[in-house]
This record gives sequence, structure tokens and C-alpha cells, in this order.
Amino acid sequence: MNKLLPNTLDTRQGFTLIELLITISIVAILAVVGISVFSGAQSSARDSRRLSEVLQLAKSIETAKDASKIAPGGGALSVAMAAGAGPYSYANVDLDRDFPSGRPSDPNSTAGREYCISTITAVAVNNTVNPNYIGVPNTVNAAGCPTAIPTGAGNTYSAWTAVTKAAGISVPAGTIGWVICASSERGTNPFCAASMWK
Repeated sequence: MNKLLPNTLDTRQGFTLIELLITISIVAILAVVGISVFSGAQSSARDSRRLSEVLQLAKSIETAKDASKIAPGGGALSVAMAAGAGPYSYANVDLDRDFPSGRPSDPNSTAGREYCISTITAVAVNNTVNPNYIGVPNTVNAAGCPTAIPTGAGNTYSAWTAVTKAAGISVPAGTIGWVICASSERGTNPFCAASMWK
């Protein structure tokens, strides 16, 4: 009886080779696009955290400034200042107080990145501690700190010191100015903040 009925059903089983290859190609393209977008979003998120934490550290150091050591006239450095005469001092006890949930550190510290700080302890007459550091290329040394040391109107800053969870931070008592930076994953310049006293 079945032999007399027309064969109206499609009896093919599975997919053809062409269909499988097209499907696999589409999935592979979508996977590559998704991974690149996801990794870019992660880098941007880490950079946002770096910028936020550098600004928080800068505000904490600035808040701890000893206002009694600021010269009259808005704090302008119109006279020479000897080492140890500046208004800044910030140590690990201050860091732990200001960041009770944990010391800030670079979210990608396993790749050798750290936040870095440079200080200045003495200035000459009519010079400022305002660092000329904006626009410095984002090149880092082995410790993850910027390769260039900032300068402020002829005054030399100290070498970079890494700010880590273990070592913490050190702004010696009497520091006159400072710069704190973090390298950027997606940008060409580091994230930096500097002392407000000029």
C-alpha cells in the first residue's frame, strides 16, 4: 500500500557540509568580535579604577597638608624653601585610615604595574613645585613607573617610588610637592595628579 502513495516527506538526515561550514564560520566571527569587545571593556574599566584611585590618593594627601606651613599670599613659593619646610606628610597610618577597606593598588599589578609617587623637598627662589608632567608619553620602567621624572621650574623631583599594598606609600614630613601617577592601558599618557600648592 505504501508503495502506491507519493513520497511527499523530505527524508534528508542532518545538515550538509556547506551548511555546517557556514554556521561554524558565523559562530567564529561572532566569538572573535565578542572577545575583542569584552577585553576592551575590561581595559577601560581598569583605567577608570586607576583614575579614580589616583584622584582619591591625591585628595587624601592634600587633605593631610599642614596649613600652618603654607606661606602667606595664597601659598606661592616666592622665597627659597629648605628641605623639610613643606606642608606635606603622608604615611601608611594615614593611608590605612583613609582607605579602611584596603590600600589602593593597580588592578593589573600582576603585569608589573603599580601606582607611583615622586616628591620634591626643596625649592629655589621664585620657583614652583607645579610639575611639568602633562603629556609625557606613557612609557614605564621595570617597576611599572613612568620613565620620565617630573620637573617643576628647574626643581628636580625624586625618583619614582611604587605605591603597593605591601609597602604602602611614603610622603616624608616636610615634603613641598608631589606627583602621583598610574600608567594607562588604553591611553598614550599616564593618569597623574599633583600637589595643589604652587
